Amino acid sequence: MYRIGRLLSCGGAIALASLSACTGPTDSADFWELNAMRPGHVFPQSSPATFVNTFDQFCVEGPDSLRAMDVLLRRSGYVPLRSNWGEGGRTYVVDDMRPAIMVSGTSCAAVAGSRTGQTDRARRYIGTRFPGAEPVREEMDTEGAREIWLVGTNPPDMIGTARHVGPVPGSRFVILRQREGLFAGP
Repeated sequence: MYRIGRLLSCGGAIALASLSACTGPTDSADFWELNAMRPGHVFPQSSPATFVNTFDQFCVEGPDSLRAMDVLLRRSGYVPLRSNWGEGGRTYVVDDMRPAIMVSGTSCAAVAGSRTGQTDRARRYIGTRFPGAEPVREEMDTEGAREIWLVGTNPPDMIGTARHVGPVPGSRFVILRQREGLFAGP
């Protein structure tokens, strides 16, 4: 089953925790960069275009290994939170208006604060980027997912969007790509 809620509850809780508590030793560059980060930029209200373009860059066009993804995200200005969550998952944040990126061995997601126009832009992006995408009925265990599409075959990728209310007031919008073995190796 596809588990959007699990991704959100694990990574979302970590990302919303005190940033300094998740950054590791105080002598690391990551600690100091995250310590200086504006809290509103953990899940910023990314514009609809920035939101889907960032998802496309990292989760669709990005590399197929977690190690290569780490390098790409760091070169793009992202810093990982120290805490990991299930299946080797990590949350990467950047101190600007780009969404957080959450990756694990089976999924990659962009997560941002809700903003007008995101849902429509995500739907148009999915329809254009994946013209053969098939909507999935709500009987699937979607754990809060608003919409799910299957893309490709053997096995298909799942692309989903969801709204999630985290421990801090305010809704988050997520677009997720999930597939067993999405990332080929470490």
